[in-house]
Amino acid sequence: MPTTTIERPEHFGPLALVAGAIPVNPPREWFDNPELSGPTPLTVTADGRVFGHIAAWGTPHIGRPDVLSAPRSSSGYRYFHTGELECDGGSLVAVGQLTLAGGHAPMAADARAAAQHYDETRSAVADIRVGEDSYGIWASGALRPGTDGASVRALRASAPSGDWRPIGGSLELVGICQVNVPGFPIARALAASAEDTEYEEGTVLALVAAGASDIAMLRYTDPAVAERLAALEGQVATLTAAAEADALSARKAELRARVRGTV
Repeated sequence: MPTTTIERPEHFGPLALVAGAIPVNPPREWFDNPELSGPTPLTVTADGRVFGHIAAWGTPHIGRPDVLSAPRSSSGYRYFHTGELECDGGSLVAVGQLTLAGGHAPMAADARAAAQHYDETRSAVADIRVGEDSYGIWASGALRPGTDGASVRALRASAPSGDWRPIGGSLELVGICQVNVPGFPIARALAASAEDTEYEEGTVLALVAAGASDIAMLRYTDPAVAERLAALEGQVATLTAAAEADALSARKAELRARVRGTV
């Protein structure tokens, strides 16, 4: 299939017009791979279409630079596509939701509890499908009818943040919510953020986007978290010192060899 580029409209129209134009049964093609030509921030058009990337491959997990990219799905995102929507013409498509309020589920929550958290917020503003292309994890769908202008404004001014939970031995996407400080920032979202990760013996147990202030608060209010962070920082410092010592020894050996060669 040839790649087509979706151009960002120069004028999106008044917010009230956007909200009033949202179709109850959107076109089926709105939920297909948008065939984007590069990493694309989430975009909302005047007729209520939503498309873009929620994460780009090769963008390090801010706050844990050793996590080099967003997780890929082993299930085709079936744990995210848990709903169903009727498109124009009567066709049905499996969808998940983009939520605007409520934030991420707690890090200690399992996959089921995390999914329930996004249900309970009742703040879905768009029904979308997600998938993978050469650039990252794409999202494509439509705003929900009845979404008001203030919600559209908030949606455009924020950025999507995924929530991955362990299912069947791998991390699977279970929810996407809009945040002010995005994780895996794309294009226009250039401000750095911190991401809250939980580890056990080197394995990522869950991955959600969060603000740097959340991590700082945990550090000073939860002794267990503070102790764990201190231990991890100590390990990093030890490894860094060892690497620097090895590099210095190698350099000294190289210089000695050069001196012997000139005698």
